[in-house]
Amino acid sequence: MRKRYRRWMVFNTPIIIILYHIIVYISPAYAYQLSSYTIPDALRHMPAEIICAKFKQEEQSIYLSLPKGYLQSALHYYKDMHRSRISRHTQHYKRIHTALIFWNYVCQLKQTLVELHHTTLHFNFQQLNSEADLIAKTLVQTMYQLSHTYKVHTFQRFHNFLINMNIKKRGLCHHYTDDIFQSLDALSVSSLDHHRIISKENTRREHNAIAITAHNQKINTGIVIDPWRNSSRPFWINVSNDTYSWHKLSE
Repeated sequence: MRKRYRRWMVFNTPIIIILYHIIVYISPAYAYQLSSYTIPDALRHMPAEIICAKFKQEEQSIYLSLPKGYLQSALHYYKDMHRSRISRHTQHYKRIHTALIFWNYVCQLKQTLVELHHTTLHFNFQQLNSEADLIAKTLVQTMYQLSHTYKVHTFQRFHNFLINMNIKKRGLCHHYTDDIFQSLDALSVSSLDHHRIISKENTRREHNAIAITAHNQKINTGIVIDPWRNSSRPFWINVSNDTYSWHKLSE
């Protein structure tokens, strides 16, 4: 059996590698890897909703200053040719649009985190708002970084397959969980808790993720943070609405 497996590997590994490179270099593959974006120091302590409004206004002003249809055609050409040169105006618009996508994720996640306290009677809203802002920025920034660290170019199950074939090194669900948990552990917050959670433990379909809850609340009242499911793109869902059945992982 082992000899047969070795022969299969010798024969099929080159084919798998070729197929992988084909998938990576066709244009839809670039959709899986997030655009590179790092929060500037000047924006770290500014509320996310103010930053979103700022970038929306700037994007709109650029859009209105250019001829009708110019940006769509320029960006479409850039996407098709990928490495082709684009104008200074289009480059600026693309940078603003990339930032706006990032901050939209942050604002939406922050709002979801604040809403975790809707059943809690006693809490400091100003503290909660500040800590939710910090956690949302940290989570989205970490997910963006992991998209590049793991070099995610394909959908999640094929990426898992590449790891099992030793073509990729990291990007399994527990890798995301470990790295995100570490980034959250570095924060000093008291209104929100984070937990490692697991589904279908000790089976071939075991799945790991992070849950965030209001302080001292049960897992099923929180949200699941699971970028693996969306090929490194920010993804969260209420635990109670998820198709996975979660429980807290024993430390």
